[in-house]
Amino acid sequence: MPPTVIAAARSNLTEEQKQLADHLARVDEDLRTLEQERRRASRSSAPRSPSRRTKLRGREESIREREDTFRRRLDTKLDDQLRDARREIDRVIEELKRRAPAPREYGRRPARRGADARAAVDQTRRAGRTSRRR
Repeated sequence: MPPTVIAAARSNLTEEQKQLADHLARVDEDLRTLEQERRRASRSSAPRSPSRRTKLRGREESIREREDTFRRRLDTKLDDQLRDARREIDRVIEELKRRAPAPREYGRRPARRGADARAAVDQTRRAGRTSRRR
């Protein structure tokens, strides 16, 4: 997927989704801090108790699970927004195709001159004004 589409979808995040992204950033920071603590602890020569090690691993696993859950939710919401945007684009394109005459129709119409041309321009303007009001 092009980076511009992803950036556009991210710019359309709801407040809840922004909070979720902030929360994921905090979880990532917690995980980094936890890994640093684990490295420091493994380097220290003091013996560690098994319960402390187990507690640390449980905490790491809990953070990873929360992070995965939040990422899945965020991805799902972004996918939903992207799908909706694509549907809207398809709808607009279909509407434009419906409004525009087929290219082969251009050659079949006789050229308008004088008063006929002016009437055609006025008719087009009126049609444009009514479509904007909708």
